[in-house]
Order: sequence, then structure tokens, then C-alpha cells
Amino acid sequence: MYPSHTAAGFIGCSVEGNDPASEWTSTSHGKPGGVGATGMPSLHWDNADIYIFTRTLGGRMFVRSALGAFNDPTPSWTWTNAGRPPGAIATSDPGSTSYGGKQYAFVVGDDQRLYGLSGPSWVWSQHGTPGVGLVGRPAVVSYLNSNLYVYVVGADGQLYLRYWNGVFWNWSTIGAPPGGVTLVGSATALTSGTSIDIFVGGANEHVYRHFWDGSTWQWTDQGLATAGIGVPDSARFGNTPNDTMMFAPRYLSHASTQPTLLGNQWNSATHTWEIVSHGAPAGQTLYFRQPAIAASFISMPSDGWRVSVFAMAKGDRVYRRWYGPGSHGIWSWTWSTKYCQM
Repeated sequence: MYPSHTAAGFIGCSVEGNDPASEWTSTSHGKPGGVGATGMPSLHWDNADIYIFTRTLGGRMFVRSALGAFNDPTPSWTWTNAGRPPGAIATSDPGSTSYGGKQYAFVVGDDQRLYGLSGPSWVWSQHGTPGVGLVGRPAVVSYLNSNLYVYVVGADGQLYLRYWNGVFWNWSTIGAPPGGVTLVGSATALTSGTSIDIFVGGANEHVYRHFWDGSTWQWTDQGLATAGIGVPDSARFGNTPNDTMMFAPRYLSHASTQPTLLGNQWNSATHTWEIVSHGAPAGQTLYFRQPAIAASFISMPSDGWRVSVFAMAKGDRVYRRWYGPGSHGIWSWTWSTKYCQM
């Protein structure tokens, strides 16, 4: 499933099975609260339940949920109006995750403070700032089921962490890559075992990775992403830290060209990270919006491996860029000929 916003409402795309050529179908979820949705939603699941957090044009947060959705071919969806953050308007897109049996979403308000929403009783909390205003979309992960981490870029170009250690909430300054680099936009983060990876763009148009290898934190320069990056998404589709990482920045564009999709991935043959352009669907114009990645990993058979990147094109069409093992063990990207449209 891939949820996407239009100015009018909210759509979801789904497919049965894992075949790249499968027919995709769309379902309209309507307008949250009868008003227009904006930005990009955040989706996560907790066991068999799906939770989608989306904000409206007026800065309210709505929750779209379906309990037992993974065990029900026709799940029952409900909308819940969670309102606005206390004394503020949600101006960033949400980041969300499941932690300790509850659901959490975080946004930055128009006052540049961090706000959290937890539920399903859906209660707001103000997390303030680390001493500077915050910008962009928060990246939220649960680490080893004992910590809740929220990564967000500050107006001073540094990366900050708001974390729950099981007892208290704390702020921590992560900083920026060495060499006087200033960070811009939003971060994306993911965990696997004891590893944590955060990707974020620099004002110098490079992609940076900040990662915890189980013993130390490190910064690496992933390379130049000409024209810079916007809001990225990331996913892991295997069982080792390097050769199973996939990172897709937001679309990039020059003033004279159409937006294109870029990916940042580990090349297991050369043992290096590389930034690759994936272009755009033939004859289509991509929106300058965040893509969404869905990854699946099945150890046997190997052809069960799939990574799908969903991208919005004009006409509110959702296209899929998929990655999977081809003949003789060669992996390839192919734009799906199917699209899902509201």
C-alpha cells in the first residue's frame, strides 16, 4: 500500500502478491474531516494494524487506521481527528513509528518547536527545541524496543536528536559533518539490529550518512547529488548493514529540466556507495514530492527480494520503480507500466 495526498483527498494503492507486473488498484479514503489534505503522510504498522498520519491544510493531524488489516482482505478503515498541536499549527509532514505498544507521530509546528502525538488515545505533547528553531520533517525510529529516537534538522544547519530512554525525554546535539558543512531539509532514519542510519542533505548538495555501527557514531559523505536533495525516504531489504541498504532522495530538478528520482545505494561489487539517477516514467512529469519506499526480503527463494519506490506524477498518478533480482542474479530497476490514480 502506498498512501498519497492530493489537494482534494487521500488515496491508497494496493496489489496482491509480490509480482512486479501485478495490477495495482486504488482506493479513495476521502478527505480527512471533510477538508483538504496536504503534504505527504507517514505510514507504519504495529503487528497486523496499519496507522497513517496526515495533516490538513489547516495544520490539524488526522489518523487513518485499520485494525487487523494484514489479516483481513477488506479491512475497516476509520478517521480520527487528533486536532492541532497545543498552541501551534503543524507545518511539517509527520514522522511516525510504533513503540511500547503505542503509536507515535511527530511534527514541527509553525513556532519551530517539536510536537508529539501518541495514542490511540491521541494526546499531544510539546517537546520544545534544543535551543534553536527546527525545520523539516522529523525522522522517527524505535531502537532495540527500548529507546524512541526523533531526528530533526535545526535552523542552524545541525542535526538534533530528541530521545526517550525509557524514563525521561532528552535533547542531544548530533551536529553536522566535518568541514563546516551545513545541513538542510529533512532527515530519514532506519534501524536494524544494533545499527542506526540517518541520511540528510547538505547545503553543498552532497548526501550525508550518519550511522551507529554498534560501537561508534560516524559521518560519511555519500557524494554529490546535483541540485541538492529534499525530503528522502529509506528502507532495508536484506540482512547485513551495507549491501542491503537502499536510500531514495526526493526528486531533484534543475530550472531547465523536469524532476527526476535519485537513489543512494551500496554497490556490493565495488564496495562503494553510489548516487544513481532513475529518471522519470516515460512521457510523465514527476511531482517534486517525497517518494515512499516499501521493501520486502525473503531468504528463500532469492527471487522474493523486492524494493518498490512509489512516485507521484502529474495527474495524481502513482508510479512504482521496483528493484529485484533479474536473470543470472542481476538486479535491475524498471518503471512499472501500471499506475494507480484517484
